[in-house]
Amino acid sequence: MSALLSARDVCLTLGGNLILDGVCLDIEAGQTTVLVGPNGAGKSTLFGVLAGDLQPDSGTVKLRGRSLADYDHLELSRLRAVQLQQSQLAFSFTVHDTVLMGRAPWKGTAREEDDLAVVAAALDTADMSRLAQRPVPVLSGGERARGAFARLLAQETPLLLLDEPTAALDIHHQERLAAHARELSREGTAVVMIVHDLSLAAAYADRVVLMREGRICADGTPREVFTAPLLSEVYDHPILVLTDPHTGSPLIVPSRTQPGEVSHD
Repeated sequence: MSALLSARDVCLTLGGNLILDGVCLDIEAGQTTVLVGPNGAGKSTLFGVLAGDLQPDSGTVKLRGRSLADYDHLELSRLRAVQLQQSQLAFSFTVHDTVLMGRAPWKGTAREEDDLAVVAAALDTADMSRLAQRPVPVLSGGERARGAFARLLAQETPLLLLDEPTAALDIHHQERLAAHARELSREGTAVVMIVHDLSLAAAYADRVVLMREGRICADGTPREVFTAPLLSEVYDHPILVLTDPHTGSPLIVPSRTQPGEVSHD
């Protein structure tokens, strides 16, 4: 199977610092791929390169076998949708209007006829229907994140890129978003997410890419990547890997000292 999105030997220096160092990564349709790693590992920079928002100093990034740089904005927006950590709106658009903006790539095509139905479904999936007429600036951080997710869904692209989409969400909505992302991948969509909650990643990822110091240091299934020795080394903290008694997926927790006990790490 050929990769939908492929990065080869990607290097990028920012501010005189080497942020990405020879990264190679293939993203397949029908998979949920989760990027994990400590702060400063290069996850968000790689995300920006995969989205086409950052140009690498060297190496190639291809979407459907074609360089990202060769796509115009409209072509790219019909193939990949991006949810960033934060988005700033200059005007008080309603949630419904901002989600409808996700349909812009399909304006003037036959798919434009489906705009309202697609937006309604996206709002429902993100649990934002009851807030559809609320101005975005008055929303909580978690509600804004859910609105951004709805907009991403409304764009209806074969590749979804989400940068820490669950960071501001409560447990219910974290699980809901991750479960829907996996459902989309089962239907053939390629999903790439950055997630800091390793147990959440373990529960819903088909594939985990662990980064450290601008490089990929492990790439495989959650059970292959999430081992206590490797995670403890990469995160520079003792980590325990347990097993969820209901699903069998790994549960990742930091080892903590008891009250009054002194850590010797």
